[in-house]
Amino acid sequence: MKNKLINILFSLTVLLTFILFFLKGKIVFYIPAVQLLLSIITFVIDSKRLRDFFFWPLLTLSILFLPWPVQFIAPLSVYLVVYVLVLRKDKNREKWLTPGILNKPVIIMMSVVIVLTSASLLLWYFLADPDITDLKNSFPKSGLFMLIIYGILFSVFNSIWEEFIIKGILWDGLEQLHLHFIILNIIQAVLFGVLHINGFPRGLTGAILAAVYGFLIGIIRKKSKGLLAPCITHTCADSTIFVILALSM
Repeated sequence: MKNKLINILFSLTVLLTFILFFLKGKIVFYIPAVQLLLSIITFVIDSKRLRDFFFWPLLTLSILFLPWPVQFIAPLSVYLVVYVLVLRKDKNREKWLTPGILNKPVIIMMSVVIVLTSASLLLWYFLADPDITDLKNSFPKSGLFMLIIYGILFSVFNSIWEEFIIKGILWDGLEQLHLHFIILNIIQAVLFGVLHINGFPRGLTGAILAAVYGFLIGIIRKKSKGLLAPCITHTCADSTIFVILALSM
């Protein structure tokens, strides 16, 4: 009974962060307070499960008050410090912050996903003809060299913090719900899609494409037993996005 209640509270806490992408007005500023209350209730019931909760109010606050990409980097940095110094020592929990393996089947799977993803991104861009002015305006205007540096940094680090959050922290929390892998993978994939509703690709179609991509990356995460393969695969997708945006300028 206790575990079921905590699982419900965890699910609500995570959902509140992603609901943020659909809400407007003053109501959004109450979300971190609700998440904090759910975290306190969890701490009272079972203090060991607090590790699954405290990142999400931090992320919500960061999304509300900080610009991209600091809104992801700041809460993740805080969590990683706590994880490395404290949470990683918990012998009763599997350590999610691990590179995993890169064997032949995993590399083949990664290669297929990379090719399909690059083709899908190009197809979406040419068919949807989206307004991506906001994304292009975020690029540096100081010459080709700085543009290339920006592209490398964006491709590598954007993939790292997104995979650490979704395939790391979220994945670790969902595993405590003892879900079947397919259900767990669908949940994280849908939330990954929500995270990209204003990104590239964007809109409802973009979110669906991102969710499908997130599901495939989830399979790679499962097969590789770590985050290195997902991060590499994601970096390739972000590299394709950068090239498309740079060439469209």
